Amino acid sequence: MSATLPPPSPSDAARMLAVVPWADRLRAGRMKPPIGLIKNDVRSLQELELLLEPAPSTLPGLDFASAAAWVETTIGDAALASAMREEAARGASYVDRCLGLHVIVRQRVTQVREAAATPEALAEKEA
Repeated sequence: MSATLPPPSPSDAARMLAVVPWADRLRAGRMKPPIGLIKNDVRSLQELELLLEPAPSTLPGLDFASAAAWVETTIGDAALASAMREEAARGASYVDRCLGLHVIVRQRVTQVREAAATPEALAEKEA
């Protein structure tokens, strides 16, 4: 990520960490030669991070534009969606773009978890 994304508010962070309903899932998978695409739907930002995590014999099976749109509309994180679109537009190989997206999403998940764990966020949960 070229620039740090602005941290979300505690209430936004809690929403961004939530699991979305099944109907709102992101359809994705893992490409495993010679089998092909193994479906692996994504229902949270954390699951997207896991899908993008590098593995020795598989690749994420993901449409970058659809993933960014899902993050923006379903998760509600326009800043992350914009960073994802920027990374996906690079002229790099598919593998390099997946690696770049993993870094961006991993950093954002860490940032969102930290925002959700602030004293303000914990006070909102108790209220």
